[in-house]
Amino acid sequence: MVTLAFVLIFTMLTSLVGMIDIFFLHKSIGEFFYSVLSLEFGTRKWWVFFGLFLGLFYSIMTDYKRFRKKKGVPEGTQNGT
Repeated sequence: MVTLAFVLIFTMLTSLVGMIDIFFLHKSIGEFFYSVLSLEFGTRKWWVFFGLFLGLFYSIMTDYKRFRKKKGVPEGTQNGT
């Protein structure tokens, strides 16, 4: 559920920024996605992508821990035994 919330919030914020870019800067949808998703050398966009991937990894791990807790598997055991 945490991962779903992460993906939904990311999608909504990206859509909002996209609408603003398309409306005010008169960009096409293709130009917007290219400018947002391209990693250009010399910029610090990779910090943003690193933070996104770290947040996605953390949310997946949180969901996994909640799933295991719901199943009744103790955290210190391996393979559920």
